[in-house]
Amino acid sequence: SVAFRRLVFIQDRGGAIKGPGRIDYYWGKGKEAGNIAGSFKPWGEFYILVPR
Repeated sequence: SVAFRRLVFIQDRGGAIKGPGRIDYYWGKGKEAGNIAGSFKPWGEFYILVPR
């Protein structure tokens, strides 16, 4: 297992991601990106910063 830490920004909430605690991470386009996205099944924590 490899640590995965990134600062990312929400661009589109979409309609395909259902339920709490789920995110969709964009890996790019092309076959290699599709292979990575298809096998990426991590668990962990994420934080959403909301302005006051």
